Amino acid sequence: ASILAVQAILTFIAGWNSFLWPLIIANDESLYTLSVGLALLKGQYGGDYALQMAGAAIMVVPIIAVFVFFQRHIIDNYSISGIK
Repeated sequence: ASILAVQAILTFIAGWNSFLWPLIIANDESLYTLSVGLALLKGQYGGDYALQMAGAAIMVVPIIAVFVFFQRHIIDNYSISGIK
C-alpha cells in the first residue's frame, strides 16, 4: 500500500509539473497547466518580476504542501527500495 501511495504522489507531481504535452495538445488557453501559464505569463509580462514570482509561488506551494504532508511515505518507500 505504501508503494502505491508513493506512486500516486509522484504521478500527481509529474502531472502538476507537465509542460510540453499540455502545450502541444491543448487548443484553448483555459486548458493549459500552470507551468504553461507561467511560461505565457513570462512572455506577456517579461519585466514584471513581482508578478512572475507570485505565479511561481502559486505553482510551488501545493507541491510543497503535498511533500510535507506525505514525506513520511516517500522517505519510507525510498528506504525500503534501497535508494539512498
